Amino acid sequence: MAQVPKEHVRRRIVGAAARLFAARGYAATTVASVAARAGTSTGNVYKYFAGKGALFDAVLPPAFARDVKRMTHARILALGSARDVRELPRDARYHVVAGELLELCLAHRERVVILLARAEGTRFARFAENFARALVTWALGYARRAWPAVTHSSALRFALASVYRGYLRSLAAALVSLPSGPRARAAVELLTTHHQGGLAHLFASVARSAAPGGLGP
Repeated sequence: MAQVPKEHVRRRIVGAAARLFAARGYAATTVASVAARAGTSTGNVYKYFAGKGALFDAVLPPAFARDVKRMTHARILALGSARDVRELPRDARYHVVAGELLELCLAHRERVVILLARAEGTRFARFAENFARALVTWALGYARRAWPAVTHSSALRFALASVYRGYLRSLAAALVSLPSGPRARAAVELLTTHHQGGLAHLFASVARSAAPGGLGP
């Protein structure tokens, strides 16, 4: 009689693969190493997954990457024209969406680390770079609402791209370095607060420069 696959064994294999993909990357992770981490045999892994590619798809489905981008965009849109997040009421949509996004990332930290820092050799190899570009576009859309005087120059786009690349790298590093849920949460919140304050200062400075009598471009 053929052995019936057990869901708890499958979950254990997927969990082991997620940790290894996040720690080592796709290329450096083998099916054998996943089996060892999961406490099973390589042959048993193949009973559940056709190969490493199928295992990666189970760890990081495309829908998750789409959800991260969709929720991030929704959070930025929810800012409206507010220049300071602290001025928004506690029940504002921004805080609701931001909280949901944070919980998603903390609950699936390995997936987020892979997307932002360990996606080489996978369909998501360009995710972090493309995500940073999308963030620049969304941030400029926000700036139009909050600081209408902001001039969307190539220099500003370059600066924003650099800022967002650094921010995404920092988020991934926090999720890797701080395995404790509360510590990771605190670090992500601090990084986000610093990031938002920096962007507000940047947009305000550019708006002042563009105003009559300002410092100029």
